[in-house]
Amino acid sequence: MCQMNYGRGIPMCDIYVAKCFFSTFGECDFEIPFHLGDFNTERFEIAVVCPKHNTDYIRTMMPMWYEIEFLEPTPQEEEYWKKRDKSLYEELMEWKKYAGQRILILCFTGNAGRNAEINHPNLISPFKIARVKGLPESLVNERIR
Repeated sequence: MCQMNYGRGIPMCDIYVAKCFFSTFGECDFEIPFHLGDFNTERFEIAVVCPKHNTDYIRTMMPMWYEIEFLEPTPQEEEYWKKRDKSLYEELMEWKKYAGQRILILCFTGNAGRNAEINHPNLISPFKIARVKGLPESLVNERIR
């Protein structure tokens, strides 16, 4: 999740609700809180594709993308959030249903690709970069927080 510069009250990232790219065509209502790190990427430079619409066809057609896989929260993570913050624990439980599923992040610009590590869902749920195309393979299996 994005941190705040509390000394100045200035957010250090762009947080918004991203809709599945296919919502443009009225075919999907998937939404996810999304984090664009350090304001380095504009919203128009990426698109999110939900697990349902993340297909071989779109991955073949697009030259640059990365997949983010939702991971099962550990018992320790669940217990931590249950004790710490009820609303964040509820968020964790809500997104847990996506464990093992992947969303696709389409990068329309080189800038979006260069910032892949800091552009991700803004959730408590654990996730990792599962696959890439047109980006460094070193990103694969990177767990993102």
